[in-house]
Amino acid sequence: MKLNTFLKETGIILTEDGAKEIENLDEEEIKELKQKILREKPIFVDKKFILSVKKPKISFYELKLKEMEMDMRKFVEIMNKYFDTLSERIKRKMNPLRMVSISSLNENEYIGIIGIIKDIKEKENGVILEIEDKTGSVIVFINNEMIKKENINFLVNDIVGIEGLYKSGKVIGEKVFFPVLENDKDVKFEKETVIYARNDIDSIRIAINGKLWTVKNPAIFRIDDIEVLVFLNEKNLNPKMILRRSNLLPGRINLSMLLYSAPHIVITTHTPSLREDCRNIKIFGLDKKEEIRIKLSTLEEIVG
Repeated sequence: MKLNTFLKETGIILTEDGAKEIENLDEEEIKELKQKILREKPIFVDKKFILSVKKPKISFYELKLKEMEMDMRKFVEIMNKYFDTLSERIKRKMNPLRMVSISSLNENEYIGIIGIIKDIKEKENGVILEIEDKTGSVIVFINNEMIKKENINFLVNDIVGIEGLYKSGKVIGEKVFFPVLENDKDVKFEKETVIYARNDIDSIRIAINGKLWTVKNPAIFRIDDIEVLVFLNEKNLNPKMILRRSNLLPGRINLSMLLYSAPHIVITTHTPSLREDCRNIKIFGLDKKEEIRIKLSTLEEIVG
């Protein structure tokens, strides 16, 4: 029986926005819509009612660390690409009028540099970094007040941007920039879809619309236009630190574990359990054996 005939025989009103949405349903969704109508006996069927049976398109991408033997030429090639990818993101946040290469530093100038951290020494009043770009290296001092205020944690092999005063052969840092990805995508998700996630310690179990995944390697789920990052947090780091670096293995030079777009949701492992918002990215850190349900239309946890 055709859907329009079915609606007429049951005496149900089809709204204008509902009529447009029905055109996008496949046979399985039409069958489910009929069953829902018979169960719930609504007075009218609108777009929201129809979207409740419409299934989103789900794509799954697993990220795997690529370990390889390489000669010096290949290492330099990967190193340069890693540096260029992350420094380009930092550059957009810094003052372009201050930007210089390390070899071009001039005494008593306020400058901006981007480089890789090669060494870290902690002092009573702050941290001394050795930072290197493609032209040379320089010593940078960051005081404890800034570190605490900005909640900064430095690691060797981090790519960072520094603005500050170059004086007596070193940079006195005033601002620090990381290659953080910001989620500025305004996504409207109207379907009644829920993600179920469980921390099974050595994996994260994910269920969406009856489909199941066991995630051991970092993975990206795309559910229509919603992007969900799922990964085991083996070092129990704050996920905000990982997002700040756009690197799923902080402190390691790699390309296969770099984030190239900001997710809307992060599901990871963390003890104790964690719920945070980071630049429009929802972070859910699950303790051992903890389960969670997330409603995609609101990007919020379903409690109770």
